[in-house]
Amino acid sequence: MKKILTFGLIFFLSGCTYFEGFQVLEEPINPPAPRLSETDVNRLIQQYVEANNLIPSGDEQEVTINRVRFTADELDELTVELVDVLSLSVLGVVNEDTLGDVNGTGSAVIFDYDGTDYFAITNNHVIETSDVLKVYFNETDFAVAELVGTDPESDVAVLKFQTNRTVYVAPIADYADVRVGQILLAIGSPSGFRYFNSVTMGIVSGTDRYIGVTDSTGDGFKDIYQKMMQHDAAINPGNSGGPVFNLDGEIVGINTLKLVDDTIEGMGFSIPIDIVNRVVNDLREFGEVKRARLGVFVGDVRYLEDIDTELNYGVYVSDIIAGGAVERDTDLAIGDIITSLNGDRVDGLYMLKDLLFQYYPGDVVVIGYDRNGESRTTTVTLGE
Repeated sequence: MKKILTFGLIFFLSGCTYFEGFQVLEEPINPPAPRLSETDVNRLIQQYVEANNLIPSGDEQEVTINRVRFTADELDELTVELVDVLSLSVLGVVNEDTLGDVNGTGSAVIFDYDGTDYFAITNNHVIETSDVLKVYFNETDFAVAELVGTDPESDVAVLKFQTNRTVYVAPIADYADVRVGQILLAIGSPSGFRYFNSVTMGIVSGTDRYIGVTDSTGDGFKDIYQKMMQHDAAINPGNSGGPVFNLDGEIVGINTLKLVDDTIEGMGFSIPIDIVNRVVNDLREFGEVKRARLGVFVGDVRYLEDIDTELNYGVYVSDIIAGGAVERDTDLAIGDIITSLNGDRVDGLYMLKDLLFQYYPGDVVVIGYDRNGESRTTTVTLGE
């Protein structure tokens, strides 16, 4: 099988003092730059709009967003008003040990309220190994939070807390509506709370990037991949767990990592909100994420050199787990190529994983597969 090498380093965006050779300064070496005036901010937004060709030629100097006409000044007011409200939904997160020492910092976003408790989304790597969790509403004001549940595979965790402070419950977007080129706002606390709830702006660079996040075998290669949303809003350690919003003020992703290299700039990655939403719902209902399994070992046809097939998509069944769903319910055999799941084409290994995540153990699905050039279908009850 071909090995795919990625260049650059992948850094999780937690605010630990040291992480994989990247030093996060708790205090800046140089004095902070003076605050931008309102005129400076307006000028920078105008430059961003013009640099990204959002203003067409002509005298009107307007941009079109969601089929509504905006002048640059109106876009300015829209982003300012959005940030005023959305910032009330974004929290700082502090992970402490039993002695009160800080293990790391990150960000979170409030997404629900049940009449007593507020619920917030953050990253698993922000809260893991914690004894005490605190959510901050500004640089100094905090509440102690409780961990509802966490899922290391997706890097999503849910917290709950109580407060009488003024906060905002942010709505969740439909990820099917997210488009490449869409304007985004990222809010979080990079490099500690000195820069609490910093706001950056960017666009969606890609909606279905598959990034290796876990090395389950310890061989140095990431073998568990996660679908990510790529964007170019500036994010840094401490932004982990913080939200990315669209211009409707909806959460479209949760920041988790970025690529870092001398030749790379502006490649940040967020967990798409469709994955986040599924994980969050499972954690709140079951205390864990329920993942459906086929009970097979498969390889991506596109990267296998020694199989005899004309197909350039699908996954090759290399082994079948005894007692698994496929062995129990189907006539699938080693050497078959799975090409679809419930009518959705399976381009490769990561697409199959993404499709399976839409179902639960016990769901019945139709698998399309190829055997020696012949197309077939079979039905399977998914396992755990």
